[in-house]
Amino acid sequence: MRYFSSLQAGNEFTVEYGILALWVWTILAILLCGVWIGRYFQQKKLAALQKEDLETQVRIRTSQYRKANAELTQLHKISGVLSEVSTKFINLPITHINEEIPVALSRIASAVGGQRASISLFEKNRKFVRLRHEWSPPGIIEIEEQYFRFDLSEFPWIYQRIINGIMVVISNPEIDFPPDAEKERQAFLKTQWESMAIIPLSVGGAAIGYLEISTTNQPHEWPDNIVDALAVSGQVFANALDRSQRMTAMISLRQEAINAEDRERTRISRELHDQLGGSLTGLRIHSRALEKRLENNPELAGNAQRITQIIDDTMPDVRRICSELRAPILDDIDIQEAVEELAVDFTKNTGIPCRYDLQFSGSLAPDRVRDETIHRITSELLTNIIRHSEASKASISLGRNTDLNTVILTVKDNGCGVDFEELKRKRKHLGLRGITERAQLINGNVSISNLNPGFAVKVTVPEIRHE
Repeated sequence: MRYFSSLQAGNEFTVEYGILALWVWTILAILLCGVWIGRYFQQKKLAALQKEDLETQVRIRTSQYRKANAELTQLHKISGVLSEVSTKFINLPITHINEEIPVALSRIASAVGGQRASISLFEKNRKFVRLRHEWSPPGIIEIEEQYFRFDLSEFPWIYQRIINGIMVVISNPEIDFPPDAEKERQAFLKTQWESMAIIPLSVGGAAIGYLEISTTNQPHEWPDNIVDALAVSGQVFANALDRSQRMTAMISLRQEAINAEDRERTRISRELHDQLGGSLTGLRIHSRALEKRLENNPELAGNAQRITQIIDDTMPDVRRICSELRAPILDDIDIQEAVEELAVDFTKNTGIPCRYDLQFSGSLAPDRVRDETIHRITSELLTNIIRHSEASKASISLGRNTDLNTVILTVKDNGCGVDFEELKRKRKHLGLRGITERAQLINGNVSISNLNPGFAVKVTVPEIRHE
């Protein structure tokens, strides 16, 4: 009985222990499940965060790729434009450079996203700058008149950077202007610009001006590769402008030399006419008087008559030389008639037939410098025929191309022609260098060719010159 009692008590203890253990295991299981569930959700959240971070990185990388691709495309585009512009400037006649610059500005500005472009050059004092070229599409704010010519040194921060060949790039005026450039920032804001790139133009290490590209109604970033391309464009424009300025200076020197020559011709012509002509007239009076006094001496009277005849023969030569030295004929008749008179006088004085062919009707636009150039060149070419060609006939034609706004003078002969190899060695041969320079002074050109037989010179000059 006692055994059963103890057994019952032991069973009760075992049941209680089992229930307690069950609760403990249940609680542990719940805790473990909670931990597992927490870890699951934590891992899920972490995976979601990682996925979101990965998606963000992908978006950033995609954006960077697109931006880099866009910049690369833009760089490729501007590189192509720069190559074309540079090649064109190299091959372009110097007299056409200023006409081409606005076209080049529009192409380069459009390629980099600019809405306006301009070139300003320093004056001799290297402080004042003057606007020389500009481009902007319709609807864009024009450059204010006060910036057509102004003292750049009044804006010292920009001035020093341009003088030292350092580019200025402004995307955000509140950030990109340093504290010591407040005057420049205020001027920038006043012009209503949104962004700007200023590229110094330098030749031989010295600044000659600057190229400016800006936007006026939208912000614009200037990536480093585009800035580098703009630096190249600045050098392209600087080289073209340097060529143009050098040619302008050379043309000015040539013009002064030709003006000096014309002044000297006029002086000699006047002195020949006044002094030699006056002396010959005086000699003729005395020779005629001497003839009368020597009427009783036929031999001496004959000598006096021969002196008078020599004087009479010399006076037309003096008048002809005076006329060749200067062309006062243009004061009274137009260039068409003046060239015709040269042909008539050439035939009369040399015995070589010279045909004149006027290939247009009506009158040319009045231009004294152009007409004097054509007259002088025609005279020099006819002189060359007398001296060098051994020709038996010659011809002059004067034509007109209204589409190209040009006048064309062509002088031909049937003589011995020209040895072009010798012509290269002797640049002054036949006076062609001087003829070419005269034509170039009014933006004309000269071409030469051998005929079979003979020689031809074609001179083309603008009918209406643009100073």
